[in-house]
Amino acid sequence: MNIEEKNALYANKYFSFILYAFKGVSQVLLIDSVITGILIIVGIMLYSPLLGLIAFISSLLGTMLTYYLKGDMNDLSIGLFGFNPTLTGMATIFLINSPYSWIYAFLAAIVSSIFFLILHRSFKKKNIPVLTVPFVLITWFMQLAGVHLGIFPVNPEFIVETRTFFTFNPDALPNFGLVLIKGFSEVFLIDSLWTGLLILVGLFFAGWRYGVYAIMGTIVALLTAYFFGVDTEKIELGLFNFNAILAIISVGLTFDHRERKFPIIGIIASMASVIVTASINLLIFPLGLSALTFPFIVTTWIFLWLRISFLKD
Repeated sequence: MNIEEKNALYANKYFSFILYAFKGVSQVLLIDSVITGILIIVGIMLYSPLLGLIAFISSLLGTMLTYYLKGDMNDLSIGLFGFNPTLTGMATIFLINSPYSWIYAFLAAIVSSIFFLILHRSFKKKNIPVLTVPFVLITWFMQLAGVHLGIFPVNPEFIVETRTFFTFNPDALPNFGLVLIKGFSEVFLIDSLWTGLLILVGLFFAGWRYGVYAIMGTIVALLTAYFFGVDTEKIELGLFNFNAILAIISVGLTFDHRERKFPIIGIIASMASVIVTASINLLIFPLGLSALTFPFIVTTWIFLWLRISFLKD
């Protein structure tokens, strides 16, 4: 093989890494799509160019590291090793209040990718999806280390100061249209209408069911939270939407191999995610932790177990 052939081989390999990294971003929404990943990155960059760059590089780092650690190439090619580093890197930027937070972000992304690879190899044998477990656990560790141990300065906006209670006494009607869109951006820890719109476009680009199911999930979550009496301010922040969006996609599409005319189980899962979110908030509030995507993890695991154990569909 001559030098030109070697250079072409390396160029193709690293171009593939870039494509896999975009897929890694889209896999946050359980989607295997380069275009969806690009739309998400553009949406994040509209909110913050630095944050969008951090998100993409974090996914790229996770993808390349997993390749050199001999991760499964089929899983690598669909972006499965990029979504946890993406979320972890972004969370670190929000969490750590330092001019060097980008260094912490990339280190956290690397740790997240290694953690995911270890869990994935173990969980895959039992047919259990790892989902965003590394992102949640690493972010919780950083929150505890920053808030309680003072290892690094923490952004005060990332410290949980209020519990979520069901009051069974709904107050003013929230702006459902605005909250519906913002819920999509909250998947990536962002409160932005334009980011949410681009993410929604990316969902529809991946397939109409992704977009429609996600909209259904967020509407169901909004109504559930409202009629259970969750404070309107918390609803309008989109804090109950994003876990419901992920839950209906995972239960109704990604881990459901049957074509269905109506995602009944997925809708029930999105409703359940609201209850799980409020319950987890109550449990972890004394530690000053954020629920993040843990309600989505718990809800998905429960419904997958129920499907295997009882529903047998």
